[in-house]
Amino acid sequence: MTPELPLLRDDGVIASRLGCTVCTDGQLGFLFRADTAEVFFDCVECMSGFMVVPGGGLSAGLCINDPVWDFRPATPGENQSSGLGASMELRP
Repeated sequence: MTPELPLLRDDGVIASRLGCTVCTDGQLGFLFRADTAEVFFDCVECMSGFMVVPGGGLSAGLCINDPVWDFRPATPGENQSSGLGASMELRP
């Protein structure tokens, strides 16, 4: 049995099943913040960022264009370790 592979957005970031609550049109993707070792989401359309808050919800939209945010695309393993793996969009 072949493991299911995550779907990648056009920018190479793993896509999430979750939608953006700011622009309501964008697809969220998984990013990894290197300075805090946290996985978070970004919207491909409006560039809002979202952290996961206690209880599993998403924070209000954050501006992630600040140079303080040192991030890169998250790996499938980082998504699973963070408890967010179930929201990865899988390839058909």
